[in-house]
Amino acid sequence: MNLASMRFCGYTWRYNPKTIKISDGKNLAEINLPNGISVLQDFGQKDRVITGEGELFGDDAFIQYNILRKLYEEKRTGILSIPNTNPFVAVFSGLSVIGVPAPNLVQYSFTFREDMKTSFQEESEKIVHIATDGETLFTIANKYETTVEKLLQLNPNIRRPNEIVVGESVTIC
Repeated sequence: MNLASMRFCGYTWRYNPKTIKISDGKNLAEINLPNGISVLQDFGQKDRVITGEGELFGDDAFIQYNILRKLYEEKRTGILSIPNTNPFVAVFSGLSVIGVPAPNLVQYSFTFREDMKTSFQEESEKIVHIATDGETLFTIANKYETTVEKLLQLNPNIRRPNEIVVGESVTIC
């Protein structure tokens, strides 16, 4: 059975993580009443926490990890798609290398936290592309059927359309 690839903010995992754990919880509080009785009050669902571990391998294993690290460092919300789970809005809240990296292998762990305050519709209207090796604004504009001029307006940090850094986030709309 082929599972859909894990995705977040325009980045698609080449290899799905080996483990994914989704933790649900509730906001509960015990309230002590004057007569010595206590009551458990349910204040609703907590944000889900998603953790997991995976491996990046190949000649570009460290490039793959650095793309993930840049995505983590952006500290923004986005739509997280996990195999066999409905997509939801989340924040990339943790990323670590596990063990000793080998030349063609990086083992890593990650954490995402659901953001129930941001609506799915707000996030789904944003499209961000993560640049890969050899891409330029011209190739990205062609892929998304837009213009280089529009991409330059949305991405003032990009000064040269033909020199995009691998892992760089390019806002599409």
